[in-house]
Amino acid sequence: MPEDKKWYVGFKDGGYGGPTDAAPYYLAVQLRNAHILTHFTVTTSHDAPGRDPKTWAIQGSNTGRDGDWTDIYRCKANDRESSPFRVYPRNETMLFTSFTSADMAKSVSAENLKKLTARLKGKELKKADFARPTKACNWFRIAIFSCFNPNTTQVADPTLPPGFALGQLELFSASTSRTATGSAGPKVAGSKVTRKVAAKVVVPTVVAPTLLASPRMSTRSGRCTRPRVTSTPMI
Repeated sequence: MPEDKKWYVGFKDGGYGGPTDAAPYYLAVQLRNAHILTHFTVTTSHDAPGRDPKTWAIQGSNTGRDGDWTDIYRCKANDRESSPFRVYPRNETMLFTSFTSADMAKSVSAENLKKLTARLKGKELKKADFARPTKACNWFRIAIFSCFNPNTTQVADPTLPPGFALGQLELFSASTSRTATGSAGPKVAGSKVTRKVAAKVVVPTVVAPTLLASPRMSTRSGRCTRPRVTSTPMI
């Protein structure tokens, strides 16, 4: 559970001094088909708020190579007041969307709409957190450029080194293709044809994310060595 498991990298015991703009920490996932990210959630770790990301981004790519990542959402916090992550309480789940409540039904799948409505519990999404991408990607990653902990290998207490940690990451998308039966030309029994669907574009607005869950409300599972990456229907 996110309450007691996290993705953690210690700056002294493997972090090589901490992440930087040129060499961020990241966790990437490659998908079979291209998708457009519609929303995502991030859950803080259950302890050590100094390990929260300070500057970070959700990025997309079609190759996964260095230098070929484009920001979908970027947080450049100067302090706690400008960061979505709070010192207390811990293990909070925050929702970032490319839509508002008014256009949510048109922006996500029916399955995701049902789940999202249940998790919001009546909360209204008044503004989008990021612009819905116009380009579909089959690679996605979270990149950490700095943390609230200092980027240093010299620490006073070697048993508690500065580092980076997150509890959970969830990615949700709209596919750029849909499946339909039949096509022009020869027909094959049981065959399906994939057709491209144009991406919907919204105006970018950077706002505070919606708080979905406190520690007592969190019910999703996590992993010890990295944040859980789920994708309905991304994977």
